[in-house]
Amino acid sequence: PWGRLQYLEPLAPAGGIDADIADMAAYALLQLGDGRIAGRRLLSAAMLAELQRPEIAVGADWTPAAERENLHYALGWFTAKVRGLHLVLHNGVNPGFRAAILLAPAAGAGVVVLSNGESSRFTDAATRGLLDQVLE
Repeated sequence: PWGRLQYLEPLAPAGGIDADIADMAAYALLQLGDGRIAGRRLLSAAMLAELQRPEIAVGADWTPAAERENLHYALGWFTAKVRGLHLVLHNGVNPGFRAAILLAPAAGAGVVVLSNGESSRFTDAATRGLLDQVLE
């Protein structure tokens, strides 16, 4: 099965950027904050709001939850409304790897899940379950 990894270079998401959990946690904190990391401004608060603003409605042909969760595509993010809470999320799928980031900006909370495996259902369930625990 490792032979399929030879195809990762052309499949590389976001131009082949590699990030570990510490990098992803810092990115989540940037998205949840006011655009600063370690006191240094990288993005304006207005730009963060624009990046996370719902733009295009996602249809039920993409996922059955689209209407129930008011799923939209933003600028690089998906947005949803679950139990009255605005969520910002994105996932990544490559052979042998899964990644997900789920943010609740109004609550200042987020979850990042990285896994070596092929189960998007696991990553989705883990991400939503962990966010529920963080928000309790």
